Amino acid sequence: MPESRSQTPLMQRIAKRIVFIIAPLALLGLSVAPFLSLLQNNPAATNTQQLPEERIQAEIEGYEAVLEREPENVIALQGLVNLTLNTNDVERAIPALTKLKELQPEEPTYPLLLARLQMEQGNFPEAIALIEAQLEQDPESTSLKTGLASVFSQAGQVDQAIQIYDELIAEDTSNFNPILGKAVALSQQLQNQEAQQEAQELFARAIELAPPDQRPQLEEIKEYYNQVAQSFVIQDGAGPDSEGEDTRESAEDQPEQAEELPSETTTTPEAATETEPSAEDS
Repeated sequence: MPESRSQTPLMQRIAKRIVFIIAPLALLGLSVAPFLSLLQNNPAATNTQQLPEERIQAEIEGYEAVLEREPENVIALQGLVNLTLNTNDVERAIPALTKLKELQPEEPTYPLLLARLQMEQGNFPEAIALIEAQLEQDPESTSLKTGLASVFSQAGQVDQAIQIYDELIAEDTSNFNPILGKAVALSQQLQNQEAQQEAQELFARAIELAPPDQRPQLEEIKEYYNQVAQSFVIQDGAGPDSEGEDTRESAEDQPEQAEELPSETTTTPEAATETEPSAEDS
């Protein structure tokens, strides 16, 4: 029987943000099993789907009070990250997640989530640095390379992104993910008709290579970028004007793709003080 939305673990929601880095628009299945187990096994988990905002804010303040006394309380930090992500309070989530990363440097998921949050804040250099640091530890990781290319693409550094995607495509021509990533990167070059044409060819190739259950999602991505390109062309005054100046919108003006996270499972501040993880758990 499928798990209900209210029972979905926190880290599955976090994984959606991480996957957004690893492949455009949350398509890749990134393994976050170690991170998921951190909260799946947390006895302090409670359902917050129906909690009012005032209660959620009170619990956030409760975690912060715990952390004033115990700044290295892992359960309190996890609970704070959970709730601040639940309320899209990225500025509050980043310091707590940074502390978790310091306390548990062996957990590779924390830096990836941090990179995602830094991207949401427009801090692309920091996001790039976080993924590059992970690549130093695992230089052969295809998912990290794809993630780095995705950050470059969203930062407007399309040439750097395409260079990485080309390397990944050459390494494995059957992997649809870098092909999809390159298609998205090229689609951002709205003034380059050759890039737009190549993007369409790559989208078709990625769809053909993708597993059948993921093809509808790729079709939606392709359609989205087609609509962006069409809107770019038909805007009032679009295209080069009589003076040769291009008055069209850049790709930077496109709407953001990240999906908002629903309210789901969390821990309580009280439980954070009662349930400390053992040394083996951290």
